[in-house]
Amino acid sequence: MTHVRYPDIYRGCVGGSQDAEPFALGCARYIEEKLFKTVLAPEEVAAIFVEPIQGEGGYVVAPTVFMQELRRICDKHGILLVVDEVQSGMGRTGKWFAVEHTGVHPDIVCMQKALLRVCR
Repeated sequence: MTHVRYPDIYRGCVGGSQDAEPFALGCARYIEEKLFKTVLAPEEVAAIFVEPIQGEGGYVVAPTVFMQELRRICDKHGILLVVDEVQSGMGRTGKWFAVEHTGVHPDIVCMQKALLRVCR
């Protein structure tokens, strides 16, 4: 398992909101430009897991360009894109899943908490 920086523009983007998109793209492109060239080959990666809304880091929403770039990387290299919707899914953001706000279609969606409440 390898961790990649989450595109938290409030903590990592020095230039303010005008630099938010390049910062978010840089976080995603780090996977291809650094990891795949120095640490692990893309054919050794089964899946990329991401929270569309990072729950334990202060409820940080992933920029749309970040999610779209992850989808592009996964498609290019035959990697599954898995979104973790345990905290953000089941209508909590106004859509069934938070990833729907980005227009990205994941291969797998992880969910659990809200389903347990419905089933009880």
